[in-house]
Order: sequence, then C-alpha cells, then structure tokens
Amino acid sequence: MLDLEGCKALTALPDSLGELTGLEMLDLNFAACVARQAMTGLTALNLQDCVSLTALPKSLGVLTGLMTLDLGGCESLTSLPESLGALMGLEMTGLTTLNLRECEALLALPVSLGALTGLKMLDLNECRALILLSASIGSVIGLKTLDLEKCIMLTALPESLGRLTRLEMLDLEGCKALTALPESLGELTGLEMLDMDGCEALTRLPESLGLMTGLKTMDLRGCEALTTLPRSHEMLTVLTTLDLRECKALSVLPESLEALTALTTLDLRWCEALTALPASLGALTRLMPMNSEGCGQLKEVPEFLMSRDSLSVQQTLTSLHTLDLTG
Repeated sequence: MLDLEGCKALTALPDSLGELTGLEMLDLNFAACVARQAMTGLTALNLQDCVSLTALPKSLGVLTGLMTLDLGGCESLTSLPESLGALMGLEMTGLTTLNLRECEALLALPVSLGALTGLKMLDLNECRALILLSASIGSVIGLKTLDLEKCIMLTALPESLGRLTRLEMLDLEGCKALTALPESLGELTGLEMLDMDGCEALTRLPESLGLMTGLKTMDLRGCEALTTLPRSHEMLTVLTTLDLRECKALSVLPESLEALTALTTLDLRWCEALTALPASLGALTRLMPMNSEGCGQLKEVPEFLMSRDSLSVQQTLTSLHTLDLTG
C-alpha cells in the first residue's frame, strides 16, 4: 500500500511508480494529482475528494486487477473514460465497487459500463448533474446495490434496469425530477429495499410492482403527487415496512392491503387527503401501532384499530365525526 492521502501540493507522480508491479492499493485522497502509470497489480485506487480532478486518463483501462475505484467527492469530474469497461471480470474478479458519490459535475456514465458484469456496488449519491443512465447499465448483471439518491436532474430510468435480477437495494431518495418508473421494474424479483423518499414528481407506480416478490421495505415518503397504489401491490406478501408519510395527494387506501400479511409497519403521518382507513387492515395481525399525525381529513377509524390501540389518535383526529365503540 502507498498512502499519499492529503498531499495537496503533490501535482505529479514519478514515471518509475509504474514499476511497482506488486502495489495493490494507492491512496491519493485529497491529493492534487492522479496516477497515470500502468500499475497492473493495483486492486484499490482511492481518489476520494480530489476536488480539482476533471478527468481520468484513458490508460485507466490497463488496471485490469482493480476491484475498488473510489472517486467520491471528485466534484469537478465531468466524465469517465470509455476504457472503464476494460476493468471487467468474472464473478469474483474485476471491478466490484465504484464510488462516484458527490461527483456533482458528472453528466453521464460511459456506455462501456455495461461490460462491468462483476460490479456489485454503484454509488451515484448526489451526482446532481447526472441527467440519464445509459441503457447499458442493464448489462451490469452482478449489481446488488444501486444508489441514485439526490440525482435531482434524473427524469427517467431505462427499461433495461429490469435485467438487474440480482439487485437487492435501489435508492431513489430525493430524485425530485423522476416522474415515472419503468414497467420492467417488476423483473427485479430479488429486490429487498426500494427507497423513493422525496420523489415528489412521481405520479404513479408501475403495475408490475407486485412482481417484486422479494420486496421487504418500500419507502414512499414525500411522494406528494402520488394519488393511489397499484392494484398489484397485494402480491407483496413479504413486505414488512410501507412508509407513506407525506403522500399528500393519497386520499384512499385499497381494501386489498389485507394481503400484505407480513406487514409490521405502516406509516401514514401527514397524509393530508386521507379520509378513511380500510376495515381490511384488521386482518394484518403483525401490524404495529400506527400514528395518524397530520391526517386532518381522517373522519372514521375502524373499531378494531381503536380496541387494540393500533392507532395513535390522541390530538390528531381533528375532523373526527364518527367513533363507533359498540360491543
């Protein structure tokens, strides 16, 4: 390992560095230069917070042993070379982790990204200038984690996303410009966590949603334009957490929620348009107490919710008209 972290005055590396064929990790965190030597034995390259870095050399592709590439915080980086695709490998080789978190000037990813079939984690959190994902991302078949949080310019996702059948976590939190999700999303049968918190322009969810039979957590908090849930949601039988906080346009919940037999957490706080709760919620025996804070239009509460104290109603049901406690 060669640690040059924080060497802010370092503007160049000697050519002889390329002769270190046994070097496995090079840390240039906060440094002002980038290695251009062909260190073929390198497995990890840390360029995190190299804020002046605008581009990577085309020779990046010769680092065929690279497994981790950390470019987090490279806020001036606008693009990646197509040679990135040369860092391919089989199941347990090649690039597995690509961190581009807070690369705020990055506009797009190279088409060659699709060649990285061994990549397991792609972090694009706060890539605020990213306007699209190439359809080639569907070829990154080993991907397990895709973080697109706060990619605020992203308006759509490619249909090819459905080919990522090993994907376990998809984070879309804060993607404010995202208006719809592809129908192919239903092909992500291994997905366990789907975070859409703050997708305020999202008006609907794909009907294929119910095909994601491995989904355990779905966060829809702050999806202000969402008016309803797709009918297929009743197929999500292993879903344990459904967060609908601040879904301000959601006026009704379907009776078919009773099919979500594994559900333990249902958060409805600040669903300002919600007028009633379905009686079918009584079938959800694992459901934990709910909080209806901010549900000012909620006028009726099913009796079973009151009797088993599953709903925190004190000081929240300001518009309550009917309360049936018979029996």
